Amino acid sequence: MTKTTSLIASVLLFSALSLSAKQGNMDKASEHLKQAQAYLEKASHNKAGFRVKAINSVKRALQQIEKGKKAADKSNKKKTNKENKKENKKKTIAFTFKK
Repeated sequence: MTKTTSLIASVLLFSALSLSAKQGNMDKASEHLKQAQAYLEKASHNKAGFRVKAINSVKRALQQIEKGKKAADKSNKKKTNKENKKENKKKTIAFTFKK
C-alpha cells in the first residue's frame, strides 16, 4: 500500500467511526427506553389501560429515535461526500501543478 492509499484508508475509517460515535446519546436513550418497556411489560395489568398506553408510547419513541439516527446518518454522509469531493478536487489541482 502506498502512503497516499494508507492515508485515505485511515481517513475513511476515522470518518466512519466518528459518524457512528455521534449517535451515543441516541443509543443510550434507546437502551433506557427498552429497559423501561421491559419493566412496563412486567408490571401488573391493573392500571386502567395506562400501562398499555405507556408501552405504546415507548415503542413510538424507539421508532422516532431510529428515524432520527437514520436522518443524521444521511445528513452526515452528504456532508462527508461534499467534503471528500472538495478534498479530491484540491488534490487533483495539486497534482496538476506538480507535473
